[in-house]
Amino acid sequence: MKKEQKLIFRLLPLLIAAVIAALLPQMIRNEYYMTIACQILIYLIAVCGLNFITGLTGQMNLGTAGMFAMGAYVSGLLNVKLGVSPWLGLVAALCVALMLLGAVIPIAMFIAPAVAGFLVATVCVECGMQLALTAYAAVSLLALLFVPDKEVALIFVFLLGYYPLAKPKFERIRPAVLRIVCKLLLCNGTVLAMYGLVFLLVPAGSISQELRTTALAVSLATLVMGNVAFVLYDRALHNMLMMYRLVWRPKLHKTLGWR
Repeated sequence: MKKEQKLIFRLLPLLIAAVIAALLPQMIRNEYYMTIACQILIYLIAVCGLNFITGLTGQMNLGTAGMFAMGAYVSGLLNVKLGVSPWLGLVAALCVALMLLGAVIPIAMFIAPAVAGFLVATVCVECGMQLALTAYAAVSLLALLFVPDKEVALIFVFLLGYYPLAKPKFERIRPAVLRIVCKLLLCNGTVLAMYGLVFLLVPAGSISQELRTTALAVSLATLVMGNVAFVLYDRALHNMLMMYRLVWRPKLHKTLGWR
């Protein structure tokens, strides 16, 4: 527990900086100052990447600068040649960063993939379903490769990553009771499939030992709480998407100069 608290205190300045960066468009109205602030944040990302290798280990590695340049070039090329919005790459990178955060902070284990799924849904709003599915596939692959806690990545891959994209289909189901039942069937089915895959990959002895130490009543209570949490998440997702379309999206377009 002490290690987790120390980790949270170390990450707290980064979280505060992220909140300040998110609030910058609301605090800065001058376009010139806004451009300078964005450039500072962009170079700050590159410097943080260099600090992991050069600052912590003392090794000289120009690979970080190369990846930084490659990402900027590919994003600009896709935008100019194919008309792909930079929002796609920005959201994909932010989703992977969130799941890395969820892997090191236990309380964010389910929150991180849920927020990442919401961000993928914003790609659908801005760029269409095809690019949103591309973002989902890219984030899923990167999460499975780089997120150390694979359970966080699997939660995104099996349910929370694509559910915001499938949600409009479920909303067409009538009556409301049948709609909720279908959503819960999807939730429970995907969770069973995910942990079934885990059972296949993890040695059976360690799993059976863990199951023997867990009471059946506790497992059933966890299942019930999981279904209640999913219903609450579904409602919160609906409200957040409405808020994005009606409030956040116009402000974002105005700040970035999009039409």
